[in-house]
Amino acid sequence: MVKLDSYFKIYPKIVRADTKAVITLEPRFSDWHLPQGEYRFTHYPANYSSKEDYRNLEARRDGNKFYLEGFFEGEQEHIIYVEAGNRTVTFSLYSVKDDLLYRTPYKGDMHIHTYYSDGIESPAYVASACRRIGLDFLAITDHRRYFPSIEAIETFRNL
Repeated sequence: MVKLDSYFKIYPKIVRADTKAVITLEPRFSDWHLPQGEYRFTHYPANYSSKEDYRNLEARRDGNKFYLEGFFEGEQEHIIYVEAGNRTVTFSLYSVKDDLLYRTPYKGDMHIHTYYSDGIESPAYVASACRRIGLDFLAITDHRRYFPSIEAIETFRNL
């Protein structure tokens, strides 16, 4: 199954729990146009849904964008399936309560090794690989060694 994030900007990715929200889908690339045809959107809350109606999404197309309106119950992941012809793709968004809604989520790895201990790559390579896959932070945790972290920091200091 293809992840829709590769081809579309999807926003917002985090919505207020227990309310209706409108999600926008638009192509990532300006020269890519949505084919005409029938699209079917299905909403599956990952944990629970107290009413079957909450799984329904109202979809509206405006040129090269889709607007999906639905009720996002509870704090949980919501998986949206998009069916177009014989292809099905998915994307996820999350509903959270107000205590988390305006926080900035960060994605990272708290335990990585380099070739100075159990790993096979340099600190610079490990840091750049983490950046390439979209991590916001990493912690180099080579056994009894602090300098690999400093080496990675120094490599990217002027970026």
